[in-house]
Order: sequence, then C-alpha cells, then structure tokens
Amino acid sequence: MTLFLLQAVPVFGIVLHPDGEPNLATWTDRPDANVVGRWSSNASFAVIAPNWIITTRHQNTSPATVTINGVSYTCHYNTTAWTGGPTGNADIRLIRLTKADGNDADLTHYARPYEDSNEVEKEIVIGGYGKGRGTSLMTDGIVYGYAWYGSANTVRRWGQNIVDGDGISSDDTYTSDVIEADFDGIGDDNYRPYECIIAFWDSGGGWFIKDSNEWKVAGLSRGVEHGGANWFRNNQDPNSLDPDYFDAVRISSYAQWIKQIIQVDFAEFAVFANNWQRTDCNSTNYWCDGADFIPHDGTVDWDDLTVFADYWLTSW
Repeated sequence: MTLFLLQAVPVFGIVLHPDGEPNLATWTDRPDANVVGRWSSNASFAVIAPNWIITTRHQNTSPATVTINGVSYTCHYNTTAWTGGPTGNADIRLIRLTKADGNDADLTHYARPYEDSNEVEKEIVIGGYGKGRGTSLMTDGIVYGYAWYGSANTVRRWGQNIVDGDGISSDDTYTSDVIEADFDGIGDDNYRPYECIIAFWDSGGGWFIKDSNEWKVAGLSRGVEHGGANWFRNNQDPNSLDPDYFDAVRISSYAQWIKQIIQVDFAEFAVFANNWQRTDCNSTNYWCDGADFIPHDGTVDWDDLTVFADYWLTSW
C-alpha cells in the first residue's frame, strides 16, 4: 500500500473519449441507474442498502432531502456514528433515508458493500452526476485531453475503467484508504470501450465491481489529478503517455463499519428475536438475517444482543 500526498482536486462528471459515449439503451451490463443519485447541488451518492445511501464528506453539504427515481426522501444524520469510518477522519459518510410519511425508504435498487481487498486489476463501472467531455485540447495537432463541459450536475453519466492500484490519500482534512485508476488513451492496454474519468460533481458517486453476478459498490469518487480540464497525455509532449490519476474512497476498508451500522436497520427486533440462539449463522444465510453482528461468530447470543441494543437505542 502506498501513501499518496497528492493534492487531487475534489471531484463533484464522467468524461469519456469521443468513441466511448455509451448507448445506455444497449449497454446493459452495468448497475441499475437508480443506485447512483444526485447529492445536493455539488456531488453524487450511491444507494448501499434499502434505507441507506453513502457519499463523501468533502463537499460539506447536508441536504434535507434527496430524490431517487422521482421520489423525494428525507435525510437523517448522525455526525458521531455515521461519519469517517472507524478512524473518524476518512472522507466517507452514511445517511439514513425515510419517506415523506416517516416510514422506511425501502428502496429496491441498491449495491451492497464490496468487502474483498482484491480490487486491483478488476474492471469497474463508474456512475455520477456532473460535467461531461467538452472541446479537445491539442498540442501540435495531437489531442492530449478534453476540457470539462457543463455548468450543472443534472445529468447522470456512466463509464468504465480498471482499478490500477490502492493506497492512502491524505489532505488537510481527511485521510482515506483509496483505490486508483487512470484515464488511458485510446489503444492503450487497459483502455475500456467506455473509458472514463471523474470530474467536478462526481464526488461520492459509486465505483462498482461485479461480484458473483451482483454489482457491489467498491469505491466513492474522491479526487482527480487536474482541474478545469482532464489530460490523458502530457500537454507539453502529447506523444508521452501520462494518463490522469483519479481515485475513490475504498469501501472494502470500511465495509465492517458500514455493515455494523446498517445491519441494525436490517435486524429489527422481530427478525433478531426469530434468530435468537441460532448457531448456524454464515454468509449463505446472511449471518442469520443480520442478527449475528460483527465480528461474526456463527451464533446469535448475548454479545449480539448487546450490540443490537447499543445501536438501537442510540440510532437516528
């Protein structure tokens, strides 16, 4: 793992190569569109559970509501328990949602956390709202990048890439485990059909990995190397390959923290009671419907009841 001190520009849009504009009517091997939403006026989010969404913290906005598939949901915040992950200062936060009548959101399209730390070299699909590809940037008649285009984050875009590495990214406020990618030029070995890079207003949007035929959220868009325009080659020497770096908060590093919080949502008292004193909990039965809390030990006992009570009584 590498420590990155690069001051990547916080991101708030998907930029693609000219031949990479996806036809979303035919490109079906991607997450459901409604697992990515618009966060306030300057970012994106991912739906991670029936009543929960997840995003980054650096955009510093806390909207009262968000809209998913045309329906407005009320946001609930707990800045002590739901922000920063285990260390408290990572660029990540959870938000619980309810319907306008106060009942649970009960969303049907969501992406569970990706828990394996094997993201490197895996193909990802990235979703977010924000700026798209603008005019070509050229040196000596050679395109080395693209200007960002668009003034409002009202368009949801999708693209592809490959995870190139992992590390730790630190700035003046947050220190986060991250996964990284770059904007490969057309014809490069890792170039994907819908090769993309993140841009302004993509912050908090999801990076998704397909795991056993299920799309899971593996990262939250966090930072990109350049602002104002996205280079994929060196603007001084366009013949020199210098793909733009960008990264995402690494969900697998915080998956246990995420599940510890949202499992209280899944394991309501009736469900917990129905699984009381079971000894056969495993990943196949979803750890007894979530009643076997982290760390999982295969049983639903007094230790789990203590965790349940602590979170239940101090919940949102």
